Amino acid sequence: MKYGIGQEILYKTQLQELTDQGKVTDSPELRDYITSPSDDEIADGLVSVKLKNFEDIRKLAEACDLKDLYVLYYQPFSIDAHGHWPALRKNYLIKCEEPLHRFHFRPTFRLPGLDFSLIEIALELFLQAYHLWAEHYKLRSELETVVENFIACVDASFAKATAPQQS
Repeated sequence: MKYGIGQEILYKTQLQELTDQGKVTDSPELRDYITSPSDDEIADGLVSVKLKNFEDIRKLAEACDLKDLYVLYYQPFSIDAHGHWPALRKNYLIKCEEPLHRFHFRPTFRLPGLDFSLIEIALELFLQAYHLWAEHYKLRSELETVVENFIACVDASFAKATAPQQS
């Protein structure tokens, strides 16, 4: 539990740094997230944050000059992918409303909301990888049309999914 909380605290600290450097757009929602406690039962100051990783993916990202992408995309989704406490609390638990139960967390059976920005991120990463691959193998002429059609289909689906419903 403390490991996941520590990861979230580290992520918030790094988001603050990126915001201070002007690399991430500041907003009231971002400020609220950065200043919010990472857990209701354990104060952030009581959780130690260590920057050790058995694969040291962070160092690899730094060596490739991709540290900002690591902080913005890999790190928060790693918390979710590994089912650490902050992800469980945010997506699958709710507070019990019984005061005598000390407002413990209990499971909820609602599904977490779909974050459509993930589609854009995945698509951008796909396009970057495709362009590197096509340039390396000089295959643009045959695949360019297929990729453009795929992007058009994804864009159309994305526009339809995010459009306001008319009654």
